[in-house]
Amino acid sequence: HLGEVTCRRGRWAASGLNELARRLVIPEPSPIQATGGGRLALLLHLASRLGWLREDEDGLLRLHPPAVRPWLQANRARQWQTLWLGWREDETWDDLRRLPGLICEGSWRSDPVGARQRLLALLDPLPPETWYRVEDWIAAVKATHPEFLRPDGDYDSWYIRAADRPGYLRGFEHWDEVEGRFIRYLIRGPLIWFGVLAVDKAGERFALTRAGQALIRGQEPAEPPAGRIEVQRDFTLLVPPNVSSFDRFRVARFTVWEASPGAGQSEPFRYRITRTALRRAEAQGITADRILAFLRAQAGDALPDNVQRALERWPIRTG
Repeated sequence: HLGEVTCRRGRWAASGLNELARRLVIPEPSPIQATGGGRLALLLHLASRLGWLREDEDGLLRLHPPAVRPWLQANRARQWQTLWLGWREDETWDDLRRLPGLICEGSWRSDPVGARQRLLALLDPLPPETWYRVEDWIAAVKATHPEFLRPDGDYDSWYIRAADRPGYLRGFEHWDEVEGRFIRYLIRGPLIWFGVLAVDKAGERFALTRAGQALIRGQEPAEPPAGRIEVQRDFTLLVPPNVSSFDRFRVARFTVWEASPGAGQSEPFRYRITRTALRRAEAQGITADRILAFLRAQAGDALPDNVQRALERWPIRTG
């Protein structure tokens, strides 16, 4: 639950973006924005393309249940694949025009889907979990498949310039500044965000993951083991990252968010049951007996007695 998040005519309110960014496992670099080629911008773009969000008459963003519910209820492997395909097959997300440091001008058109597919075809044969230097691999692409971005070999009609200096980057002599930058962005950006590649801390070496190879080949990645929610006596709910998205969504409807795990860490998400959260749940038609039944199913005999009694006494109408 993010409160009143506004988005009028595709423009997100800064307060809503900042609140959303606070909850991400991987920190979003400042400034927080819904444009450009960053991870949050891609996440919001996919949510819109998949029909998960709708804007009401007041400009408030709401989830669109008929569209988002099947994804939330799917297993994690299917969810993963859905997001991956959403980006891979999206002709409206042009990675080239979103590259940091480059400015694309004019009405010329690239082929974003084709460029991704051609580059992914070069990654597919790599043995998983084998490390390569990013710059060595870029040099290999330049030597063997230099026209993956422009199959027609036209290096003159695209008006692209660097943001920090005048003049257009026309001709094959600027391949490293355009195509090379494009490959670096995918390796250190979307392909990491989707778990297709792993990179070292310095970002200088990468490896294809086993899940990434499956995704490239149109297969579902292996299903990770499911976790269980822990309820504590202070009304805190500890939700491991491998709990289903649907159960985490259900938790968020009757709690307040407190913390997310750091990137690469195994700590759980932390939520807390509060009076304010229970009143919000009541306004949405979520009764105390439904919450209690959900927590019993999750925690079983480990559900603290004081939490159970508090929910049994909570004055939410059930009829």
